[in-house]
Amino acid sequence: MKRLLFAAAFACITDGARAAPYADSPVARALRDELARSMDKLEMGGFGKPYFLSYSLYDATRTYVTAALGALATSQSAPARSVYLDLRVGDYDFDNSNVVDAERASVALPAEDDYDLVRRELWLATDRSYKRAVETLGRKRAVAKAETRSPDEPPSFTKEVPSKITDERALPPPDMKRLEALAKKLSAVFRANPDVHEGTATISGLAGKHYFVSSEGASSVETGSYARLDLECHAQADDGMPLHATATIWAHAFDQLPPEAELIAQAEKLSKELSALRKAPVIADYDGPVLFTGTAAGDVVRALLADELGGTPAPKSDRPGGRGIESALVGKVDRRILPPGTTLVDDPTIDRLGKAPLVGGGKFDDEGVPTQKVTLVENGMFKRFLMSRAPRAGYTHSNGHGSWTAHGAVRAAPANLLLSSSAGVSDADLRRRAASAAREQGLTYYLAVERLEQRRYRGDITNPGEDLSLPRPALLRRIYLDGRQELVRGASFGTVPMKSLKDLLALGATPTVITYQGRTLTSIAAPGLLFRDLDVKKPQGPQKQRPIAPRPPP
Repeated sequence: MKRLLFAAAFACITDGARAAPYADSPVARALRDELARSMDKLEMGGFGKPYFLSYSLYDATRTYVTAALGALATSQSAPARSVYLDLRVGDYDFDNSNVVDAERASVALPAEDDYDLVRRELWLATDRSYKRAVETLGRKRAVAKAETRSPDEPPSFTKEVPSKITDERALPPPDMKRLEALAKKLSAVFRANPDVHEGTATISGLAGKHYFVSSEGASSVETGSYARLDLECHAQADDGMPLHATATIWAHAFDQLPPEAELIAQAEKLSKELSALRKAPVIADYDGPVLFTGTAAGDVVRALLADELGGTPAPKSDRPGGRGIESALVGKVDRRILPPGTTLVDDPTIDRLGKAPLVGGGKFDDEGVPTQKVTLVENGMFKRFLMSRAPRAGYTHSNGHGSWTAHGAVRAAPANLLLSSSAGVSDADLRRRAASAAREQGLTYYLAVERLEQRRYRGDITNPGEDLSLPRPALLRRIYLDGRQELVRGASFGTVPMKSLKDLLALGATPTVITYQGRTLTSIAAPGLLFRDLDVKKPQGPQKQRPIAPRPPP
């Protein structure tokens, strides 16, 4: 359920206390009835009826509470619903799918259980989707006539056993008064710090159901939820450099967030770090060992590797020979991409690693295929891709990782990535190895990154396949060989290619879990990562001027 529902910029909402089976609801009946009618009635000359149609209904409650410097700014919890359509014309071997600039077909549904109105919205949306599919297939056929088809060209769509999964349970409504009070209390921590220009606490969450039905006979429903707390504070150094300190905490439900005292301590820690950053020196250019620990390690995996793991073929262009960008891992099966002893698994079937929540998985994906655990890397060797129902040579079936993307069709994407090493070392040993590498390179210190800035990644909006610099460090220290530590600011990385991962000096033994909303909601568990040699650059150019007058007193 969490594949798209929990990654969408908007959400859909339902009554979690519904007693009757969801499949018996007026909305679910409307989906089944309109699907059957569309498969029977939609037809245009020369193209025939659809050979496949599915509806993915996301029906959930979205809650959003934010407070700034101790004052409540927004509080809302509202119902909405949306359906994502996958309509295909042609046949399993060659259809209208996987083309450049494909549009995601979707429709918002009324919040009330109005059978007739739901069918009307589905009728119009399905009609539009069919006409677009026919037009796309016509262009795709014209391009195919001008090309020579490769003998290993895969079909357009795999044939899978229709899913019949039922996971229904009641979900309690959010306690809005409690969430409002918590957001105000947490953001008030930043108000007490005169260095902070802006400080917010945002609590958000989704809770509801994913109902999937298809013309192949699939009919599945799953219940799920998540809660998210974002703490942010912003300031400027005396030289004008903007500074940020952020933390994001995830849970499966609001009542599973950490205790209030622990959250206040986290906000106080961020506030103190921001003040320390204001006084920290600006970094100098550096070329040497860099150690990523804590959440920074997972963000490295996200930036360099996560978006390359999907095996959905590059979309075809409307020009002969044209294609979108392939994953950088194409052609690298059975080649080393990580150090020996390293394993990378994606497991959407679990929801926890130790005490840490994993919120990227679910029981079936956005194409209704049951999710599966997939071992991607064994002993450092890349072994296989995550797959949707768009096959590629050597992959004839989905492994349950299809996910609607923000601006286009379903593509394969990770859910819960777990990185580990049989040669993993303790945190203390990681630091010793980093110091030894610095000494060998004639340096007096190495750099340790605890947190990276949050920003949009290429995988959020486009195709993977290009080298990309890492996000800028948000919390970075010089660790001197005599043990002294010094906070520094203003750093950015030179280009860091994916292939640099195979030359890591060491991996830690204890993972830290991060979760992010990119193409989908994804969790990554990664231990500390020690790079032998990275370029780190000092800031260039002028900084923005500080406010003329000081901040008003709290």
